[in-house]
Amino acid sequence: MSYYLGPGRPLTSLSTWQELKAAAAGGLLSETQWCEVKEMPSQSSKASNVELAKDLASLSVDGGLLVYGVADKSFEVVGCDLTNFETRISQVAATRVTPPLSPVLNPPIPCPDDDGKHVLIVSVPASPVAPHMVDGSYWGRSSDGKRKLADPEVRRLIQARENAEEKFGQILDDLVRNDPLDDFVEDMPTGNGHVYFVAQPCAPVLAKPIEMDELRNVLANLRQSPSYELLAGCTYNAHDPSGVGLRSHTDAVSASDERDLAQVGIADNFIVKAVYGGASTHRTCPSGPGFYVPINSVVAFVAQCLNLVHHVGTSTGYQGEWRVGVHLTHLRGASLNSDDISFQPVPLRTDELRRVEVIQPTSWTDPGADAGDQAVILLRGLLRGLNIPNEKYVDLVHRSY
Repeated sequence: MSYYLGPGRPLTSLSTWQELKAAAAGGLLSETQWCEVKEMPSQSSKASNVELAKDLASLSVDGGLLVYGVADKSFEVVGCDLTNFETRISQVAATRVTPPLSPVLNPPIPCPDDDGKHVLIVSVPASPVAPHMVDGSYWGRSSDGKRKLADPEVRRLIQARENAEEKFGQILDDLVRNDPLDDFVEDMPTGNGHVYFVAQPCAPVLAKPIEMDELRNVLANLRQSPSYELLAGCTYNAHDPSGVGLRSHTDAVSASDERDLAQVGIADNFIVKAVYGGASTHRTCPSGPGFYVPINSVVAFVAQCLNLVHHVGTSTGYQGEWRVGVHLTHLRGASLNSDDISFQPVPLRTDELRRVEVIQPTSWTDPGADAGDQAVILLRGLLRGLNIPNEKYVDLVHRSY
């Protein structure tokens, strides 16, 4: 794994004992505003858990590392006993910090000379909801370590949070307003709806931009729907000026084929944008002609986008959170087609739906399943409006259409 040790510094690989010793010898593990080292965990007590919570909260403002098993004076890599400590960190982050934090507990690095000792590197990504409170105060850091934040600093951070949320909304609005698929559909506007997806890292990603070949390879493995290739069908260069982008077609298609259109891109700053032309469509189904939501492909598209975000995070070493948003248009009057004669279709009563969430894809244990579950959360309003509020992802993607 590669780790963030402060702005302006390259990511540093810390996966083996030898790499740890080299980093310590080079001064990279010295305590800074972004790195806190401790020789060993303190015994569990109310006071020590509060101190641990303060360390986590303080690092969450700009992101950083909490390293156990490195002497805090000499910075020698010595290792320590981690028995039950990882569980304790998660519990403290969830119960002693307000709002709760989700630090990344990386696999402990074993000492080659002592099986009972390890070094634990706890990544604390920059939090989109910083500052965080512990014991009645907000905490941040300086070069001397953790400290209470003054009221003006708290106000500044809260204002920065609100600004980030507003700017994200503007990015999503711009994608809807400047839909890249509009030039590839005949006789626009057709009345069919589109799905818009945006994901933005909540902190800078310190890595080289994604290359076109990598994007092609990733998309080729994102088939999650039994009916449509969706992002996997995006093979044509979209000539995205902000980064790399791929589209499913090069020539204009008819309104009846609009639901086969998709485009996806990753900007140089790692913002992911994607559009799918199948939020709603006029077509003839076995039950007759009508205006329908192809829910199987809609949820599969969003899940594929989330899997792409997971790949960007893992491939770049970015362990932080992402702000993700989904916006759907031209929904009013659309309903589900179903072979189940007992199902009562309900036409949607709103024309547009939007939802924004903050997620941490690198914490997923099963990316495919977790992306599907998160897609359902992002589309919860759509599912409620269609009278299927409790359906699971696996059932949604296999619905007939």
